[in-house]
Amino acid sequence: MSGFNAQIIPVTPETLLRWIGMPAGLISNSQIVVKHVRLEHRGIFDYRVYPLEAVPSSENLSAGVYGCFFEGQPDPTSIPKDIKPMLPAINTRSFKQICSDHDGYFRDNLPSADAKVRIEQYSSKHYSIPDDLRDKVSVPHDECIFTGYPRKATTSDTSAEPMSAATTPGHTSNAASESTSSISSAAAGPVELYWIFPRRMGGENGVRDVTLEECRTPNNILPMGSNVHELWFANELSVDADDRYRIRTFTEAAASLMASFPERLENPRPEWAFYFRLHLLHTCLLRFCGGDIYTEYGYRRIADFHALVADTGAVANREDPIWQTEMGKEYLGLLDTGKQVDTETIDDDDGASDGEDEF
Repeated sequence: MSGFNAQIIPVTPETLLRWIGMPAGLISNSQIVVKHVRLEHRGIFDYRVYPLEAVPSSENLSAGVYGCFFEGQPDPTSIPKDIKPMLPAINTRSFKQICSDHDGYFRDNLPSADAKVRIEQYSSKHYSIPDDLRDKVSVPHDECIFTGYPRKATTSDTSAEPMSAATTPGHTSNAASESTSSISSAAAGPVELYWIFPRRMGGENGVRDVTLEECRTPNNILPMGSNVHELWFANELSVDADDRYRIRTFTEAAASLMASFPERLENPRPEWAFYFRLHLLHTCLLRFCGGDIYTEYGYRRIADFHALVADTGAVANREDPIWQTEMGKEYLGLLDTGKQVDTETIDDDDGASDGEDEF
């Protein structure tokens, strides 16, 4: 499942299927397709999906509801047993939040002075880049890989040319000249060397761990402006190495900052691809994939909610926080439309396809 803002994250069916973990062979052979769908809300956590027309593979998806369907299957909405869509783990977090939570643990459990020392030691071990690796980074250290701006650029210095904006595919010099404020913002921060994928993030968000040897390499280091890296570390910005190194934004802040710059990296090195894919995987888990009720809330909380709505007096106070959650809003919406609410329909056996993908 996935949910996203189509204006900030324009994707084609091919990109969508790839980002949710569908096999490349099924996508290229059109064995799995994306279709418009109509949803019938039948009960709490219970939907029936009616597939409509397919979306051309090269067409960007607009705002709406879509489903992924397997061609040639008796039930095209069922997922073959050997296919495992990418689902985010419970409590998926950005790299920035993971780092902040770890620092917070030290602050909460150690005296102030000790916590400061431990945080500095941990940061030095996991986030600082050793000098021997810095010396091996072959691209210019003082030019942001995304914007091309040099280390000493400031908000008052917007004369520096971003890297080949006029000749980058899908980007024009007119677009660059129309957004001086975005250029100024991106040029404002100093340029430093940063990890593409910090080794500390291996094993987080339900993704496999990454060895120190895999991460401790100059191929995993690039120069970025500090403003750009802030978005990178927050997983608001990623690079899709399998779409010709297209720069992808996932929030309004990232889209605004990067609006005037090339949509793809210029002269990317193939050895960067592994680390870009790792970063994009975590970003998709956080900001693209999701929407499954059990992942969002957990089985225990849903069971408690079922018990709550079984109490006929539970909705007497609609100001209760539970009714402000998505689960609560759905339940109240069913009541207000006069539908019969059956809390058991989520496990019905009528053969209908429940809980289909919503984008």
